[in-house]
Amino acid sequence: MSRLDDELRWALRRREPSQDFAERVLARIALQDAAPKPARGSWWRALLPGPRWAMVGALACLLAVTVGVHRYRVNERTRAEGEVAKAQVMLALQIASAKLNFAQRKVLSRQDERNPRRVN
Repeated sequence: MSRLDDELRWALRRREPSQDFAERVLARIALQDAAPKPARGSWWRALLPGPRWAMVGALACLLAVTVGVHRYRVNERTRAEGEVAKAQVMLALQIASAKLNFAQRKVLSRQDERNPRRVN
């Protein structure tokens, strides 16, 4: 094994805690509970009353509404563009149909001129 493996194994070996470990932990907890906690975030709490989570929730709702409105507008714009494209295709098909009908009438009229039908 390498030297690094040996050092890691030695550093991470299992060791029994000292006899007074539990008492030291309980004493430190008691000191932390007794010590006054510094005021955190007091500058923005003075600006906006109420719990912090209420403001976070309100901002999350506002963000969700904003994203929803944006997605709705994009969807409506896409749908409107699709309707315009559909109208253009329908107009193109009507024009093509009219031109083909005109050409068909011309062809049929010329055939009738070349081969007149005899009525007996």
